[in-house]
Amino acid sequence: MEQLLCAELVEIYGCTEVGSVAWRRTADSDRWRILAGLEPHLDGEATYIRAAHLDSPVRLPDMLEFAQDGSFALAGRDGDLVKVGGKRGGTAQADGSSKQEAETAAAAQLLKELA
Repeated sequence: MEQLLCAELVEIYGCTEVGSVAWRRTADSDRWRILAGLEPHLDGEATYIRAAHLDSPVRLPDMLEFAQDGSFALAGRDGDLVKVGGKRGGTAQADGSSKQEAETAAAAQLLKELA
């Protein structure tokens, strides 16, 4: 492809919440390289990105396999990650939120009955 285009072909990996995360040039390697200023953090199989432009670490929608040199390969989608109302989170997190909403509604109903 690079010969056809007469230029280097660089792929960018990212997500909506973070923006661009990593790059690779497949003519040289199939491994991705994290962009400067971003710090990956592994928590079990989940990968989070920390950066100055983010309020808090952001969980990536993909599972990453890191090598000693800091490069990584994509290892599939994170099956626990869901997107609800434009926000990504784990299914346990979503379940906890729905339980909290149900408990809040029950408490509000009880207060109405007591008033």
